Amino acid sequence: MKNIFRPIPFVRLIIPLMAGIVLGEFVDLPYLQLAWIPLLLLLVFTFNRERLKGGLGFGVAAFSMLFLLGYTLVELKDERKKPDYFASKLTEGKNEIMGQISSMPVPGDPIKMHFKIEGIKKDSGWVKCSGNLAVQIPLDTLSHQLNYGDRIVFSSWINKAAPSKNPKAFDYSRFLHFQNVHHTSYVRGGAYIVLEKNKGSPFFRWSYSIRKKGIKALKKHLKSANEFAVGSALLLGYKDEITEEVQLAYAGTGAMHVLAVSGLHVGILFLIIQFFFQFIKRKNTRINITKFILSMFMIWGFAFLTGASPSVLRAATMFSFLEFGNLLNRKNL
Repeated sequence: MKNIFRPIPFVRLIIPLMAGIVLGEFVDLPYLQLAWIPLLLLLVFTFNRERLKGGLGFGVAAFSMLFLLGYTLVELKDERKKPDYFASKLTEGKNEIMGQISSMPVPGDPIKMHFKIEGIKKDSGWVKCSGNLAVQIPLDTLSHQLNYGDRIVFSSWINKAAPSKNPKAFDYSRFLHFQNVHHTSYVRGGAYIVLEKNKGSPFFRWSYSIRKKGIKALKKHLKSANEFAVGSALLLGYKDEITEEVQLAYAGTGAMHVLAVSGLHVGILFLIIQFFFQFIKRKNTRINITKFILSMFMIWGFAFLTGASPSVLRAATMFSFLEFGNLLNRKNL
């Protein structure tokens, strides 16, 4: 077993980390965090004594800490575990909420978006809190102008995302859970006020802005609705225009994954970049650095252009390390 993992040491580290993440997702063990102190002491005690000899104590301590790290990451990520989570501050009936649009609004009627809560209004004033909402707002002239980063105040009912009652049906609540969203709200037209515009992260503002321009350009040149839907999904990761008929057609041929921008698309882009750069044969340090910078610009530009989904960011990071290894003239195993 030792020889198998020697060329790929990171696999040994990933296994206990993944196990901790899986446990944290399905099991709540509030006192598990107390294990950090004895594990850290065991790791320090066995580091110099057993590390070079392959002792069992150091291995057990290191693997246990990675397992605990995976569990802790889930605990820190889950919005419901934060002390200022908004759910405990809600009152019956309507609540007045202040916050920021944290995703690119999905066109339609109603318009759909994710909302990052900053505060809830009480009798004594605004109470600072945190959390995420899946918000729907009916389409009108005002809601059509909403963008990522806009800060708004609205008054509406807040509902907990209910799981699907049909075991074979799509579970919307579980879909939201993996996006760290556990409540929904339908905000009626005129029940909200825009406080500030464009207050989100500059990187995501730039990404969504370029993406919207790309969508408009595709809509202008792809006349057919189905052509535009598939083209925007493949190139920009924009899947909101795909009809159920098109989805069923791709699902029937086993090619549904093509419509979702993922690491596959980043890999194809990487191969295209390598194909064109292979004609530059001169082994010059400046040229190699220029090729590396251009590759990183195109790969990460594509990642942000398509919405910076986790799968695309993972692939972009992996190919960045691979390209950096090529720059250093490191050969694959």
